[in-house]
Amino acid sequence: MSRTLKVRLRGYPEAVLADDSVLVPTGRTTTGTDVIDYVSRLDRRIQEALQHRDGTPRRSTRLLVGSRVLEHTQRIPETGEVVLLAALPCDG
Repeated sequence: MSRTLKVRLRGYPEAVLADDSVLVPTGRTTTGTDVIDYVSRLDRRIQEALQHRDGTPRRSTRLLVGSRVLEHTQRIPETGEVVLLAALPCDG
């Protein structure tokens, strides 16, 4: 079953896209990496900020569910607010 998840943007992604959220299509097995991949495809500058050249998320890219950090490989929960926070890439 597919659903749409509202992901709130903070930091660099919010500034580049000039929006505080995006709608991301998700399913039962959607992971943090899947959300990061989707948002990365919205703008080349965002992709460079969120991911390394091989597509792996940068350490500076964070997903928060409520007040808890979600590891990139963890599944996105069915409920709870999801926030994507990213600073300018500084980890090489």
